[in-house]
Amino acid sequence: MSFVDIASKDGRFTTLLKLAEIAGLAEFLAAPGHLTLFAPTDDAFAQLDKWTVDYLLQPRNKEALQTVLKYHVLNGRVMSHDIVGTATPFTLAEKNLCVYFAGEGRRHIQVNDARVTEADILADNGVIHVIDKVLNPLESCADCLGSCSYAQEVYQVRHPAHSARRGYYQTPRQTLRSPTRGHQPSHGSSYYSSDYGSGGWGW
Repeated sequence: MSFVDIASKDGRFTTLLKLAEIAGLAEFLAAPGHLTLFAPTDDAFAQLDKWTVDYLLQPRNKEALQTVLKYHVLNGRVMSHDIVGTATPFTLAEKNLCVYFAGEGRRHIQVNDARVTEADILADNGVIHVIDKVLNPLESCADCLGSCSYAQEVYQVRHPAHSARRGYYQTPRQTLRSPTRGHQPSHGSSYYSSDYGSGGWGW
């Protein structure tokens, strides 16, 4: 079963599926491949403010919606056991994530400020990790890691699709750059602009 098949059967991802359909990405998420999807639940999308949702649903903002959804997808299948510390993988939205362990004993996986509530749901075209928030680009990993005692240590994701083709950085406290393009994306430099004024997301 594909991402779409699993999400449809699960029942927790109706909003994600609806937005993927509107964005024209449903076929992509159903197609063969090797991807990693950080899937926000309906409850996660319910945390977004009305103005953000209204903005994304406007036909003229289809490209912005695509970018938001692609920020939740990695090229390559990354299982939870492949993550051995802190990494900054590059998403299909050409922006970085900060993936690290948090909580007592560093027992759960955190993606930016979202928590992975269920990991390693296998699909024919990759793996799904369920998250409790919709992901928002970061200025740097320090935004999430803060003063954690292990924030100076960075490990690579042990997966050929990432370790061989994408770079990881010496410290999560530096601004994230594009490993494949060698530049700093201007996270936060452009914001939603709609009838409600500027929003707070750095797309």
